[in-house]
Amino acid sequence: MFAMRYRFLCPHHRQWLMRRPREVAPLWQSGMQAAQSHVARGEWERAFSQVGCAFEAAGLMVSSALHCNRDWLRRLSASEALLRLVVQRLTGESAVELDRSDNTHLARIH
Repeated sequence: MFAMRYRFLCPHHRQWLMRRPREVAPLWQSGMQAAQSHVARGEWERAFSQVGCAFEAAGLMVSSALHCNRDWLRRLSASEALLRLVVQRLTGESAVELDRSDNTHLARIH
């Protein structure tokens, strides 16, 4: 097993989104659409950064008491599933565990 830690959003954009929660949904949508397009073309590295941003953006909303709701939980789950697929394809490993603790994203590869 090995682990990789990633931050997909830079601190500036993370703060910007936290101050403007209405901007998170469009960012999530565009990240997911771009990632799905990259996946369809087999462009796994490009898909990784796009879906990672979507995953992190959804995580911001889920971690906020004001914005956490069923829709954001669904979005977080969808982006997590796609991120897991992309990491599996990039690493060739079948078991990937994602951990959202401390606002970094830890992928444990088994």
